[in-house]
Amino acid sequence: MAKIRVIPKDDEQDFQPESPTKNNSRPHYSYVSFANDGDAFGYAELICDEVADIAFLPSAQNEIAIGSKCFCVSNNTTYRLSNKRRWVPISSDEVGSSALPDASEGDLVVFKNGAWISATLLEVMLENGLYTPNLATDAWSTIDEISASGNAANYYAVGDCKAVALNGTMGTLSLDMTTYVFILGFDHNSAVEGNGISFGGFKTTAGNDAVDICLVDSGFGELTNDGSKMFNMNHWGETGGKGEPISYNHGGWSGSDMRYDILGSTNVAPDDYGELPAEGREGHNPTSTCATNPVANTLMSCLPAALRAVMKPITKYTDNVGGGNGDVEANVTATIDYLPLASEYEVQASNRCANTNEAAHQAQYAYYAAGNSKIKKKHSSTSDAARWWLRSPLRDDSGFFCIVDEGGGALGDFASGSLGVAPLFKV
Repeated sequence: MAKIRVIPKDDEQDFQPESPTKNNSRPHYSYVSFANDGDAFGYAELICDEVADIAFLPSAQNEIAIGSKCFCVSNNTTYRLSNKRRWVPISSDEVGSSALPDASEGDLVVFKNGAWISATLLEVMLENGLYTPNLATDAWSTIDEISASGNAANYYAVGDCKAVALNGTMGTLSLDMTTYVFILGFDHNSAVEGNGISFGGFKTTAGNDAVDICLVDSGFGELTNDGSKMFNMNHWGETGGKGEPISYNHGGWSGSDMRYDILGSTNVAPDDYGELPAEGREGHNPTSTCATNPVANTLMSCLPAALRAVMKPITKYTDNVGGGNGDVEANVTATIDYLPLASEYEVQASNRCANTNEAAHQAQYAYYAAGNSKIKKKHSSTSDAARWWLRSPLRDDSGFFCIVDEGGGALGDFASGSLGVAPLFKV
């Protein structure tokens, strides 16, 4: 997507305001830019990172007054974009007496509703019909900007899909595939979680024949507790009464191994990591670099850098004590997450298995509220339905977490079991 780069006044001698510069390997066009006031001004370069971006600029044959009048000011002279090669000065009468706003990198000065305001290039282009958003082809940086504008629902729809390349290792699973994420909702549960576009995983394609899938590893359906990074909620445990390898849900979602070393939703390990989860276990919120500097061998580390750069932290409430203590309100607390699993209520709109106090802080995602299927197939065998994990611990059993079963219903399963994984994130 085209963007603005401010060139300081000291570089004025290197700027050609009436003639664009062009580089065949990296197309870009330069224009005179804007000022904050009479003598504090700079220049800007309108850069097109891809040849296709040039098509978003106004036609060379038509004069287009963006934002009703004009948007570039330099040295007390105001300019209107006449074509993709130059700014045309306009009279001071057109500018009017309204004060100009402070301009900063990435801003344009736009006359709107009787006043000069700052706006991003994308905002101007959207408002004037110079660009039509398309989730499938928009860069993640563009999606982020549209999300930040608060108008994403005007351009995208719940269920819209975008391809994502997964490359690397997630636990013990090697990934080299393209899958699709889809929009779960806009400004979901915003009073608690903040605004943004919520995405969920995964689908096989963006078409009507798309199959909902979850990621599974080679140990799907098996119980392990020897520390192997399988897709179980906790990797260490003990032997059950029937000789089976079991683990526990102490610490709930916050303290789970899955959150830290499979998903990379936080980059801070839980207390006593590498040991059997015991009562009182606590997890920790991520640092600000969780997405941009992810934990190795996690799903986060397999995501494209461009996506990770725009992922937003989400406040999620969950039973973070576990232990099968029942419906204890105080056990439901907040965590900050970048790539969490959904909760039981966020999918089902009810709590059959989870602490019922979770629902007071949660909302069902619009995608599921619209009646879309909750059934997911294995990514490695798309004809086979899979059980997939939710982050809510079972309220009445210390060894289980909630899941979505093969028929889309609510159930629980062993914390030591390897099941499907389909997290969510926000931009």
